[in-house]
Amino acid sequence: MKKQLIIIMFFMIGMSYGINAQSLNHPDAVQLAKAKSSAILKGTIDPAASAASRQIERIISQTKDLVVSETIHQIWEDGVWENVAKSVYTYNGDAFLLEEISMAWMAGAWQNFYKYVYSYDETGQINIIMGYFWYPETSEWGEFMKMNYIFNDGLISEVYVETNYTGQWMGTSRYLYQYDAMGNMVEQLEIDYDFETSSWVNDDLNTWVFDGNLPIENIEMEWEDGAWHYDNKKTWTYNPQAYYTEELLYYWRSEAWENTEKTTPTYDGAWNITEELTIANYSGAWENSIWKQWTYDGAGNTISKLVQIWEAKGWVYSEKEESTYMLVGTDDLLFPASNTLNVDVGPNPFRNFTTISIDGAASSDLEIGMYNLNGQMVYRVQHPKGIEFPYQFIWSGHNSEGQALENGIYFIRVKTAGQTKVIKTSIIR
Repeated sequence: MKKQLIIIMFFMIGMSYGINAQSLNHPDAVQLAKAKSSAILKGTIDPAASAASRQIERIISQTKDLVVSETIHQIWEDGVWENVAKSVYTYNGDAFLLEEISMAWMAGAWQNFYKYVYSYDETGQINIIMGYFWYPETSEWGEFMKMNYIFNDGLISEVYVETNYTGQWMGTSRYLYQYDAMGNMVEQLEIDYDFETSSWVNDDLNTWVFDGNLPIENIEMEWEDGAWHYDNKKTWTYNPQAYYTEELLYYWRSEAWENTEKTTPTYDGAWNITEELTIANYSGAWENSIWKQWTYDGAGNTISKLVQIWEAKGWVYSEKEESTYMLVGTDDLLFPASNTLNVDVGPNPFRNFTTISIDGAASSDLEIGMYNLNGQMVYRVQHPKGIEFPYQFIWSGHNSEGQALENGIYFIRVKTAGQTKVIKTSIIR
């Protein structure tokens, strides 16, 4: 029973494997698309980028770096690890993510379940993600969801989600984004289409508060009875090196915030998180709840993640993930070199935060762009009116939507006073 529940949770839908799309009633189709689009937007592999991403000049010679090729999810069942789900990623020759296929472990074999297909415009920014469901009766993929990305000045302003219901595409959800002056995402509003009233209605609202570029608070609200109601809140505290030291989770109860979970990390000498311990207070007393552990290879890539839960005064295996990497070639992104601009990034590699220190330039405008291996801008900071140097900026390893980026190689490009410098960095969570 536990395995079936985990499969349902993993795929974010409450339907069994092998459902026929033609048999989906209208609410089922909408909920399927809603669940899958929410899962993408809340942060699996995120290919979203800015309009300027592929217009970067061409750099360095052909480079090969590691990207995740496969992730296997297992659960602990009756004293052994059992397969549950597997994701396989495909890239083109320029290391653009093209396809993600998710499979379920059924009858002792991996079987297709759903897939995402990514398409990009001529500048390299993501414009559409297509979702497909596998129909074993015909051994074919069928379209069920389309996510349309809309950008404004290099930042995502809206994601418009459509559902394929009996061959007809219908708009079902919209995600609208707001940013502060530093490019931090401070609001994500989800509105859904109400087919009974033929109108768009509020559904979910997330807001963030930043200290500089460090997120310190996230509040989620839900729309009920014509008004927003608090649901949950997270807060973070940091050490002087800008690594988080505590995460608190609150729920809104009896007109007040109640702290129900507390998570603290453990780091190794390279500031890799090796453990996260969550304690919970749901019955008037704090006790252990979840214990997560990570292992890494020599390059700092995450190899495995183990989750244990607290039961009957002891830790019990719950689930684990193991990742496989492969080498892919990236585009030659040609950044002009600078002899006078000094840029330092540290720690490098980093887990949660890194400081970008800039000097060697006169007061001028400044742009800092973060690019993934696809050559896509995932985050940008602009000071068009100019700043004084030396200057420091703390990057939390999030994209422009405020979502934590995947482990991997990233390029930080600094442009100021007609000079450009690029530093290679790695995120290792």
